[in-house]
Amino acid sequence: MEQKTLTSRRSFVKHAGAATGLGLSAMLWSRRVLGAEKRIRCGFIGVGSRGTALLRAVVKVPDAEIGMLCDIQAIETKKALEEVKKSKVPYAADVTAVSDWREVIDSKDLDAIVIATPQHLHVPMALEAVDAKRAVYCEKALGYTIQECFDIQKAVEKAGTVFQVGHQRHYSEMYINAKKLIDAGEIGRVTQIRGQWHRNSEDRRPCIDPAMDRTINWRVYSEFSGGLMSEFGAHQIDVVNWYLGAPPVAVFAAGGIDWYQDGRDSYDNMSAIFLYPNGVKFVYTTILQSSFNDALEVFMGDTGTIETSILFGGRLFPEPKKIAGDQAVGTPVPCHQCAAESDPDFHSVIPGSAPRQPCKVKTEERGAHSPTENLNAVKAFIACCQDGRKPDADVKVGVEAAVPALMANISMRENRTVFWSEFV
Repeated sequence: MEQKTLTSRRSFVKHAGAATGLGLSAMLWSRRVLGAEKRIRCGFIGVGSRGTALLRAVVKVPDAEIGMLCDIQAIETKKALEEVKKSKVPYAADVTAVSDWREVIDSKDLDAIVIATPQHLHVPMALEAVDAKRAVYCEKALGYTIQECFDIQKAVEKAGTVFQVGHQRHYSEMYINAKKLIDAGEIGRVTQIRGQWHRNSEDRRPCIDPAMDRTINWRVYSEFSGGLMSEFGAHQIDVVNWYLGAPPVAVFAAGGIDWYQDGRDSYDNMSAIFLYPNGVKFVYTTILQSSFNDALEVFMGDTGTIETSILFGGRLFPEPKKIAGDQAVGTPVPCHQCAAESDPDFHSVIPGSAPRQPCKVKTEERGAHSPTENLNAVKAFIACCQDGRKPDADVKVGVEAAVPALMANISMRENRTVFWSEFV
């Protein structure tokens, strides 16, 4: 019974990996309409850390090129221009830099606009870009307010333009395979989900000029951002929505400024319980006081558990009861973690993941679940621009991840359960 279960489970994981590995990009991200060979010319609004990460992906896509870069900080556009030149793309000398984002929107020489600004600017800029009939790649969390989220969704649906949100887990081989395993019933019925994004950090960047603090460290001020729940939690809310096929119906959350007394007004720790249809609960924490186990999601079913982790990759743990067999009454069954450590066959590694041990993780690797998901997401966006397809991480996906994060913030402020139905 045990050997048969393990063998079939390993076989399933192997074949799931083969399906995506069999030209993952060819199957999902490189489809073209016959004759659609137009190079997509992109303009960037915001070229800080996130914008630069997307820029590094765009220069690797043969069907894309960068035409314009915009940031209110000249030092950021200077560094971004250097990145383009370093990539040795043939158009490097033709890229222009501006400080007014409206110049990017108004340019008739651009097909697509990448928005990687502080959260409060996402929707105002995206609305202008959609109105100008440009394709848009907008970073998450999509909206600063719940109304903004619905406003941009309505505008995109009316305009019919390509609109992709920066929820790049949809383009990660590991996350795609994990979803396949869940959909195939490998862990049975999902009953409970746990997630976290834990860091030991002030979440501040060096700022020599105090007058620039709010510009550089916008994440810790509520006038610019939804805080930890929007900046980090939205990623994981998105994964849960995707796997369950629906957004949460309600949330209760708590948090506070309990560690960093430095003038910030965004909480430095947040805990939430998201209630999903069919009684599934997603228990989530995002904190700045401890990096233990970093970022992960754990999907618990009645016959197994799947973990997707920034440190350990994707792992599938069968329930000990199922492994032992129904007839093994009274037989001691090891706990999941102990069994996994003593018997490598007890759990399966999900294809597409890159298991890592915390002590071996280099600083620059932390924060990236997959070394290719950014590139895959950008390839997908360029392909959609060429053939007009709706992206996997479209505006609806962005809304359904952003709104619950904002609901959690309301719950923390008002100390009550907040329901999705209040806003629709």
